[in-house]
Amino acid sequence: MPKRIKSWSSPRANRFLVMLESVLTAGIISIPFMTILYENEIGLTHEQIALTQAAYTVVAMLLNVPLGWVADRFSRKFANIAGDLLCFAGLLLYARAQTMLDCVLCETFFGVGMAFSQGVDSSLLQHFADKEDASHDHKLFKDSFGLMSSLCQLACFAYYLIGFAIGDMDVRQIITISSVSFIMAAIAALFIKDDSEKLEKSERSPFADMKKIAASSIKNPAINIRIAAFMISREMTHGITWVFTPLLQLVGIDGKWIVLGWAANSLMSYLGTKIARKYSARLPEWVCFAAPIVVVTMASCVMFFGLSALTLGLYAFFGMAQGWTRTTMMPNLKTHVKKTQRVTVESFAKVCSQLYYIVSVWVIGKAADVDLRYAILATILLFVPFAIPTALRLKNQEEAEKNESEQIASNSVAMT
Repeated sequence: MPKRIKSWSSPRANRFLVMLESVLTAGIISIPFMTILYENEIGLTHEQIALTQAAYTVVAMLLNVPLGWVADRFSRKFANIAGDLLCFAGLLLYARAQTMLDCVLCETFFGVGMAFSQGVDSSLLQHFADKEDASHDHKLFKDSFGLMSSLCQLACFAYYLIGFAIGDMDVRQIITISSVSFIMAAIAALFIKDDSEKLEKSERSPFADMKKIAASSIKNPAINIRIAAFMISREMTHGITWVFTPLLQLVGIDGKWIVLGWAANSLMSYLGTKIARKYSARLPEWVCFAAPIVVVTMASCVMFFGLSALTLGLYAFFGMAQGWTRTTMMPNLKTHVKKTQRVTVESFAKVCSQLYYIVSVWVIGKAADVDLRYAILATILLFVPFAIPTALRLKNQEEAEKNESEQIASNSVAMT
């Protein structure tokens, strides 16, 4: 966090406000209780829960790029505010949900809200960091992003502890309390001074402009391989998240004690961000991508073959992997993107990720309806076969970029 803020219009002050807004929306107190709402209050099956979650993903997937383009073209700040307010409304509606259709409507509000704000925080942070430090390696941005990731995970941990403290309350009251942080985040975002360079429309229509940006991202090998690495590492621990509460119940952990399981997972995610901040800069990108995949795969195998309260503790490595990948994958992508297209390209990357999520969460939901342990096996089969060639391609791309950089430096020396 910025140590000294002499002016609240300075880049350092704005970095602080961006981090504050991000921390306030980093977690939702009621998340550990949502499966209880779905199953006990509304009566949804595991497959229906998965489909409900997919509704959010479909909405966000359809709107991510258009609303990311709107943020780049007009105002990242007000996109953030709109997103926070829509998420606030979605939680208030959840507190009154009675049917699966109600849940789908709530997820729709959340999907639109997240489509507005996803990618904005990191893009604003990169803008203000680059104003302070214009070095080619974007060190201040990566350090700031790592710090923001750590603070967000600490916030998640705090939210879960609050959830534990109020866990005896009615689940709908807990959801209502959860909405408060989004209003606070919208207020914080109001004070951000968004002076970032705006995207100039280069095509006749906005959609043609979006198509052009997406196509250039696909054709650019430096960007497309990092999008692939981002989506695989992100979704390997995301698609199975909703199964964590049923797994805890299966091994005999119930009631508000479930929240402690989520809090421990969040604390491990914080630890993952700390480890990433300390060591990732020393490692090749392909190692940063592959390391958490290997750890999660090994933990998954142990849990699948011998699920118990003891082995379920290995789920903590999922949290650690989440913290690591959140700190490393997106900054590695965004440092290769034009500054006027940062939200749009990140939104496009998340669309690709969400497409992967829709398929994975459906398969995992089907597997969980047969046996919860099969959800763990499904996760391995859905991701590992794609992770291996992606790691190899990323390694080759890094080597090509290093050789090109050395060639440019050599030519520069020869010219002088």
